[in-house]
This record gives sequence, structure tokens and C-alpha cells, in this order.
Amino acid sequence: MFEGIKIKKLLSSLEEASGESEESRLYTEIAAYGRKAFPRVIDAFRNNHMRVHKIKGLLDVLCNNDLIADVMPLLGDTQEMVRVTAKDLVTRKWKSEAIPYLVEYIRGANPMLRSSAVELLLAFKNPACVPKLLSMYADGDVELKRNCLSILGAIGGDSAVKLLREAVHDKSLNIRITAMRMLGVMKDTASLDIFIHKLLEEDAYTRKAALEAIGIMGDKRAAPHIIELLKDVDILIRQAAMDILIRIGDASIVPNLIQLMKERDVNIRRAAVGVLNGIKDPKTIDVLINAMRDSDWWVKQIATDALSEIRGENIVKFFIAMITDRDENMRRCSVEFFIKVPDKLALEALIVALDDIDWWVREKAIISLGLIKDPRAVAPLYAKMDDDYVNWHIPKALGNIGSPDVVRPLTTILGHPKKQIRVEALRAFGQMKMVDSLVNNPDALKEANEEEIKKESLKLLKKFAQKSPDEVRVIIPQTLVNIGGTDLKEILLVLLKDPNKNVRVETLKAFGELKMLDAVSVIKKCINDSTEDEEVVTEAARVLKELTGKDPHDTTIIKSVPDTIPEEGTIRSEAILVIDLCNSTGIANKYGDRFALVLTRILTDVVRPMAKKQRFQFLKSTGDGFLITFPRVENAVRFAVDVLNDIAIHNKTADETQVIQLRFAINFGETTVDAKGDRLGVATNMTFRVEGVKPSDIISIAGGISKEQMPLVDRILVTETAVEEATKMAGINSRLIGLFELKGITGLHRVYEIKDGNWT
Repeated sequence: MFEGIKIKKLLSSLEEASGESEESRLYTEIAAYGRKAFPRVIDAFRNNHMRVHKIKGLLDVLCNNDLIADVMPLLGDTQEMVRVTAKDLVTRKWKSEAIPYLVEYIRGANPMLRSSAVELLLAFKNPACVPKLLSMYADGDVELKRNCLSILGAIGGDSAVKLLREAVHDKSLNIRITAMRMLGVMKDTASLDIFIHKLLEEDAYTRKAALEAIGIMGDKRAAPHIIELLKDVDILIRQAAMDILIRIGDASIVPNLIQLMKERDVNIRRAAVGVLNGIKDPKTIDVLINAMRDSDWWVKQIATDALSEIRGENIVKFFIAMITDRDENMRRCSVEFFIKVPDKLALEALIVALDDIDWWVREKAIISLGLIKDPRAVAPLYAKMDDDYVNWHIPKALGNIGSPDVVRPLTTILGHPKKQIRVEALRAFGQMKMVDSLVNNPDALKEANEEEIKKESLKLLKKFAQKSPDEVRVIIPQTLVNIGGTDLKEILLVLLKDPNKNVRVETLKAFGELKMLDAVSVIKKCINDSTEDEEVVTEAARVLKELTGKDPHDTTIIKSVPDTIPEEGTIRSEAILVIDLCNSTGIANKYGDRFALVLTRILTDVVRPMAKKQRFQFLKSTGDGFLITFPRVENAVRFAVDVLNDIAIHNKTADETQVIQLRFAINFGETTVDAKGDRLGVATNMTFRVEGVKPSDIISIAGGISKEQMPLVDRILVTETAVEEATKMAGINSRLIGLFELKGITGLHRVYEIKDGNWT
């Protein structure tokens, strides 16, 4: 009793366990209880008290050879998952040991147990069970005998073959069928005469079983005998005979098939032609051509399929002649032949077929002419656009031809009143290489106001944008402008990355004409890309100004927050911050003015939103930096730290030409406001002087740092009037640099460096 409680607790712990080591430990503990644990494990399995993978892992450890007798009955369990798990255990652990159990199970009362046992015996193919199966067969019922025959056939051997040959003559139809099937699987060619004899029996099931056995064996000697079954009254027998004759593929039976073509029964002729089609032997050509004259349209169709596989000049000439035959079915088969076998020899005859009285013939002739791809068919095809029965096939046929001659007619078809025909014309442009004709005809696409037409147009233009000649891609942006709408951005973004600068320029123009304000960010990227062509940058700047009203090249900014604009001469106490882009002159000298300008623009895009976030009062560009005032020192410090962090992220992925290094200076004092809102006075001048201090300027004092320790870039320096408020901020630390003489400012002044975090 106590063991049962303990096992139950262990199973509960196993279900809650996480990690392989813990699960492995619990497997071992439970397995130590052996057979006592087994029923409780299976009970937990049946009642879904544990996850399947844990149950399987536990059973794998628990089930040793002593438990085979406990596991085997589970093969007949009512729950499928239990049966499947038991089969897996038996297969992996006890292939040989399980044989006696399995053999006994196949005559047991439990149908699930019988089925599982047969399945495993068929899989194991263990000869050890043969004597017992032979013994059981003699006294078994029909089901047991069939199972024994199936297993013996899978195992093989002389004893099995002998029993199977005897079973072919058993009074039970099911046993006879099983015996023949297994002899076929064993490829017992010595039994071929038995099967041939069985083909003559009246019972259709027996004939079919014999056919299937021969088919599995694939013995060509049976072919002449199987041909007779093409005349069988049972359609399933005829079909099976056709399939097997084709599978055997014996060309020697062609004369026999020719004789069948003379039968009055159309079903027999169809079957014969079907076999000729499947064999695909050149010897069958004359027979198949004669079959084309058969009165039955199906025979004609099968013969056409067979001849299209064989092909050859004589066959082509025959079908050309038949295009104008008086028999409508013959004409239909002929034009369909040239869909499967496009041949320029048929050009003139197919053009004639465009005027056939049968719309089916006209339709297939159009398709055939497209597949032949001869430009001489363009004019005759376009002339049939008035034929409402077949004209919707013409655009695709013209597209298949794809020569310069098709451009004008297809362009005209784009204006057809029927939507389906316009769609087909668009698709035709899509399959041609000369797609410039489509984008050169913007008026046709401009009228694409129906959703399906527009969708097809955009799908084609997207395809052209990704792969087409330069002269095509360069005019796609304007075509998109003509189409209009809000769903064009995806294609334009593809074109904006095009290797051809002219395509990129035209794409930017399209953004402007379409007033795509949501494209501003990607246009800015063009401007800030130092590797971009100057012509593209110039166009991007023009479009950006057109969309936003701001000139991105103008880095001179003087701005005050509206509610802080003071009158001229006002004196204000505020935090003053100066940013400088380090070595901008050196960058311009090394890489060119363009690169320095790009860095300034990038910095501007970072500074503006962050200054706004910290409630700046005044902001002014200094060319390669900024002068900004804030209400408090804390705002200025937060701003400086945020900008440095953002620029650090930029620098991680930037190439050498776009790395940005900055210097900040922060002061607090009185400023005088001029007529433009600019900040003047000693406090402002002092901030500029602090920003520019150098290591050589340090006057060392106690608590300061050496000249070698002073950072040159990415630094934030503050004055004595600002450092106290700065160091009160959470996470902000300061250190004394030293004393400095500041030009135009009386006395010596302590300068400090601050940073976000601790000094390293």
C-alpha cells in the first residue's frame, strides 16, 4: 500500500519535473519498483495524467525483459496512443522475444490485438514463426489463413511458396486473391502459368487478382494473354489490363492491338489505342494514324495524344492536312496536336483555321499560333479581335510570340471595352521582354480605374522594377504617377535602390508629384548618404523641400520656442550649451565638402527632436555645431548625454566617412536677447571658450587631471556655475579637469567634465 502511494507521488513529481537530469533521476527511482509500478504508469497514461513524452521516456527505462508479458497485451488496448507506444517498445526491445506472443495473438479474440500482431509480424519478417504459421494454417478460419499467407509471403522461402501455390486453388475467393497477390509480391515467375490460367476464370475478382499479380511481377510473357482482357465486359478489368500492358511495355504486342482496332465495340478500340499511347513505340504510328479515322471521337483523342508523344515529320504533315478535314472532330484533334507539338510547318494551315466554323477549332488555333511564336501570325491573330467567341485568347497568344510586331496591337487591346481582355493584354506584356512598350503607354494604364486592372498593372510594374532594361526602369516612376493612388510606395522604394542613378532621380520626382509625405524619411536617407550621386542628392533635396517646405541644405537655424520669445534687450538667466562637430574642416579637406555637410545634416536630425524634448528656449546653427539655451542645467545635461548616446549608436554601423565626434560645453548665466532672439553676453562667450579648451591649456591644480588624461572628443565640459546642479542629477558624475585662462574672460576658471555613469 505504501509503495503504491510512493509510486503515485513519484509519478506526480515526474509530471512537474523540468530538466533532463531531474526527469532521468525520477525515471530511475520509479523503475526500481519494477512490475509494481507498471500498472500505475499505464493507468496514468490512459487517463492523460502525464505528458506523452514523459510516459514514453519512463517506459523505456522501466520495461526490461521481465515485463514483456505485461507489455504485449497493450497491443490490443482500446486507446490508440497506448497501442502505438506498445508497438514502438516491442519493435525496439523484443523483436525476437515477441514472436511467440504475436503468433498466438493472430488467432485470438481481440480484433485490435490480431491487427497489431499481423502488422508487427509483417514488419519483422522473422523466419522463426514459419513452422507455427504453417501448422496454424491447416485448422484456421478464412481470416487466420489470409493473415498466415500474408506473413509467410512477406517472409518468403520454399515452404511459403508451396503453401501459396496450393492456396491459389482454395475454395475461398479471399484466400485465392491473397495467395495470388503474395506470389506476385514474391515475384514467383514459376507461378505465371497459374495466373494466366486464372485470367480465364468467370469470376471477375479472380481475373483482377491474377492481373494484379502479373502486373507486380512485370513478366512480358503474359502480355498476349492480357490483351484478351481488353475485351472483357467488366470496365475495371479492361482498365487494369490497360494499365498492366502499359507497365510491361512490350512492343511485340502491337500487331495484336492492331487487330483490336478492327473490333466493332468502341470500348475495345479505346482500350487498344490507350495501350498504344502508353507504349509509345514508333511501330504504332501507322496504327494510330488509322485510328484517327475512327468514328469515335475518344479514340481520335487518345490517338492524338499518342502521336503527339511520338512526333516526327510525317505525323506533323498528317495533322496539317487534317486541319481542313471535313470531320469536325478531326479538325479539333489536329489543332490540339499543334498545342502539344508547336511546329512552324503548320503556320499557314492554322491561320486558315482561324476562320473555321467551329469556335473550338478557332480557339485552339489561336493558342497553337501563339506557341509556334512566328511573327507572321500577329496580323491574322489581331484581325480576329472582333470574334467575341475566342478573342480573349488573342492577347496571350501575342504575348507568347513576343516579337516587336505585337506591341502595337497589344497596346491597342489595352483599351478594349471588356475588362477580361484588358487584363489578358496586361499579362501578355508581363510575359514579354519588351516591356518598355507598356510603360511607354501611360494613358492606357491611367485609365486602369477598375481594381482588377490596376492590381494587374501594379503587379507587372513591380516585376519590371526588379528586372528589366535600364530604359524601361527609368520610365516606370512616371507611369506610376499616371496610375496614381496610395499603394505605389512599395514599387517606388524598390526603384529608389536601383543601381541606375537616373532611375533613382525619376523615383524621387515621383515621390514629389504624388505628394508622398510618408516618404520623407527615405528621401532624407538619400540626402545623408555620403556615397550617393550628387545629382540624386540634389533632386532629393528639391523634393524634400517641396514636400516639407524646408530646405535640407540650409543648416543655418535660428529658432525660439514661441512662448519663450522675449523682447529685444531682455536679460535672461538660462543654461547655455554649445555643440561642436569635431574636425569638420579636416573632414572636408580629406573627403570633400559634401561629406562634412552630410555629417552636419545627420547631427541636425538628432539635435532637433532632443532639444525639443528638453524644452529648449533658443536654438541656433553655428555652421558645424549649435548654440542652444535651456531653462535649467539639468535640461542641458540630459540633452548632451542623449545626443552622445544616439550618435554612439550611429557610429557603430557608420563607415569611416560618416563617424561623428562631438564636443559639448555647458554654462549657466545671464544672456542678452537681440532683435533676432540670439543670445549675447559674457556667459555665452564663456561657453564657446570652454568648448574649445585643449590639454595644453590646462593649469594643473590639486584634484585635477593630467594633460594626457584630458579627452579630446565626445566630452561634456561644464563651468563652475553649472557643475553643482549637474552633479545633483541621478547617475551623473563629475571630475575636475583643471584651471583655464579663457580668452576675453577675466581670471582663471575651473572647468569640469561630466558623464553619465562612473569614471573608468
